[in-house]
Amino acid sequence: MVLAKQRFKLRERHIQELGATFVPFSAQTRMSGVDLAGGGQIRKGAGDAIESWVEALGGEVPPLSGR
Repeated sequence: MVLAKQRFKLRERHIQELGATFVPFSAQTRMSGVDLAGGGQIRKGAGDAIESWVEALGGEVPPLSGR
């Protein structure tokens, strides 16, 4: 979320005005992000944690070159 704050000049109050909530980093999930009011979710973190999260939600992760 620091990147969003730095790059897009977003502040927590702007996020709250949009009805979004921050998801803090945790050692258990190894990721952080934001849940959007419309139901969208954005996450960043360890690649394997993101991959597991996407798959748990029913999504597919495309293979990487050389994988």
